[in-house]
Amino acid sequence: PWRVADEVMNEHLAGTYLAYLELAGEEEGAFLEPDWMNYVDRLQDHLMQQSNVGGTSSVVDVLEKVQYELLARAEGSNALVQTREGIAQYLFLYEMSGGSPDDLFKFITAGQDEINIWLQMHEGDNQAVASVVDAVRDWQQDNPPPAGMETRWAGLSYINIIWQDQ
Repeated sequence: PWRVADEVMNEHLAGTYLAYLELAGEEEGAFLEPDWMNYVDRLQDHLMQQSNVGGTSSVVDVLEKVQYELLARAEGSNALVQTREGIAQYLFLYEMSGGSPDDLFKFITAGQDEINIWLQMHEGDNQAVASVVDAVRDWQQDNPPPAGMETRWAGLSYINIIWQDQ
C-alpha cells in the first residue's frame, strides 16, 4: 500500500522526495545582489529540465511573486527585480505581509548570505537523486557561480547518496 500511495502521489504532485540545494555567500547581503539572484533563477530553470525534478521553490519565486502582485499582475511582470534595493524592499514587503514570520527564512537567512532551493523529486532512490546532483555539478562547471558562492546539498534524499557511498 505504501508503494502504491507513493506512485499515486508522485503522479499528481510535483514530487514527494525532497532535497535541498543550499547556496552560501561569504558576506552578509550577498543574495541581495541581482547577479546572484539571476544565477539562482537560471539554476532553478536547469533543475526543472531534469526528469526526476517535478518542482523547485526558492526566494527567487517569492521575489517574482511580490513584483507580479505589486504590478497588478501585469503580463510579463512575474520576473526578478534587477536592483539590490528592489530585492531588499521586496523581501521586507513579503516579511511584513502578514504570513508566518518564519516563512521567508525557510528560503533565505536573515543576513541574506544563504539561500535554500527546495527540490521536489518523483523518485528518491540514490541513483535518481545522484543524477540530479550530477546535473547540477555539470551545469555549474559550464556556468560557474559568482565568486564567493558555495553550493552544498542537504535533505533525506541526499543523505541516501552519502549512505550508499559509505
